[in-house]
Amino acid sequence: MDKINAVMTVARVATLSDGGIRVTLDMSENAVMQMAQFVECKRFGAVLKAEFIPMVENEKTKENEYGL
Repeated sequence: MDKINAVMTVARVATLSDGGIRVTLDMSENAVMQMAQFVECKRFGAVLKAEFIPMVENEKTKENEYGL
């Protein structure tokens, strides 16, 4: 599987009944390819390692121009 590169915002953070943590992320409607990659990960039960880099406002605008 290829690396997934996308700009996301945190929509929700919750604690599960077993003490686990669930984070829900939102992507733009232009992130169709990234969504397909996540669907494939879910389908095959892939475990993901993630690194999130906060962006300043002008970087968000630049990245969104490219549909990320």
